[in-house]
Amino acid sequence: MNKRIVVFSFLIGLGIVLFSSEWGYSEQSLAPYIKLGVDYYHLKQYTKARKAFEEAVKLDPGDFEAHYNLARTLIELKDYESATKELMACLELRPGSSGIHLLLGNLFSYQGLPEKAMSEYEKEIAIDPRSGIAWHNLGQILYWQGAYEKAVEKLEKAIDVNPGLERGYTSLGMGYFELGHWDKALEALQKAVTQDPEDVDAHLYLGRVHLEEKNYEKAEKELEAVIGLDPRNSHAHAYLANIYMEKGRYFNAESELEAAVQIEPDEPIFLYNLAHTYVELQKYKQAIEEFQQVLRLEPVFEDTYFRLGSIYYKQGKIEQAIDCYEKEIQHHPDNPDAYFNLGLIYLEQKEYGLSEQNLEMVIQISPHDAEAHEVLGDLYAEKGMYSQAVEEHEKAIQIRSRGSQAPE
Repeated sequence: MNKRIVVFSFLIGLGIVLFSSEWGYSEQSLAPYIKLGVDYYHLKQYTKARKAFEEAVKLDPGDFEAHYNLARTLIELKDYESATKELMACLELRPGSSGIHLLLGNLFSYQGLPEKAMSEYEKEIAIDPRSGIAWHNLGQILYWQGAYEKAVEKLEKAIDVNPGLERGYTSLGMGYFELGHWDKALEALQKAVTQDPEDVDAHLYLGRVHLEEKNYEKAEKELEAVIGLDPRNSHAHAYLANIYMEKGRYFNAESELEAAVQIEPDEPIFLYNLAHTYVELQKYKQAIEEFQQVLRLEPVFEDTYFRLGSIYYKQGKIEQAIDCYEKEIQHHPDNPDAYFNLGLIYLEQKEYGLSEQNLEMVIQISPHDAEAHEVLGDLYAEKGMYSQAVEEHEKAIQIRSRGSQAPE
């Protein structure tokens, strides 16, 4: 079964750190508004907190704490543009203050501006080289960009300066996973689970590592742990289905994939794998429905047309099968299986020219396909071209003979 890469990503922000009256204010009348805003913030009444902090800023536009608290509140309200303005005001008032560039980096990241975000994280690191959060978030953006080696370098630094960093080992383990460093990924993810036994993402990626290593029992245990913590984690259901498919437990796979589809009905890979499971269970009607839904969502997805063609062929719907195989070739001209099946169909229909054309394409793509050589030999024999038939049948025997020999 196909396994699409699942990317769970998270930035770490500062905890709830609002300034209150113990800092002292340049204008004493600010204190009630700051205190009121902090109270509302902790009650998660962010609109009221915003009004209180805005009033404080009006009373004294030069007060750092008022701008900072207003920025934190605006972040909760997802008014990132206004929050950015308030943080820039904080920098004008206190250029070397730690934490501000970190928040700006997060804001730029939320707005889809990774280069600006990385610049801010680097500025934060310049002010505070031991800011594990800044190192982590810098690594996280590199991870999103697919620069996994650089990401791991930053994430290792994050843990070096702050071994207890929340979710640090999870991010590092995910980075190692993408690099295929299974042992290092396992070590990091196991530390993440020790640090937080309810870290869903750490359990999920532990399951994925075990799945890659074909350690199905351990993978199943981790994925079941994910579902126990988060029953609506569609990816855990889907990966658990992969395990059941590998074990031939198709009814279990069907149940898990139906759960994944119920949670995310528009995820093509879930629908595709569910259809594949239906095929194994010979539920062809349901399989066709799921494959067709895949194509409605993504007109070109994996080898969906090939899969559909094979179902139609089994049902004796030859014209529909031919149509699907031709569409598969149109979208994936290097798929030898589509040419091979077309070759078989045309051979059955005595369309020798079309059959030969498709079988030769199989051999062009995959010269050591013994079955293609054998069927082409059968075609030549039917046409009375015995010299060519002998040549192709001998090639098939030679290929199979080489394949059966034990490696030296």
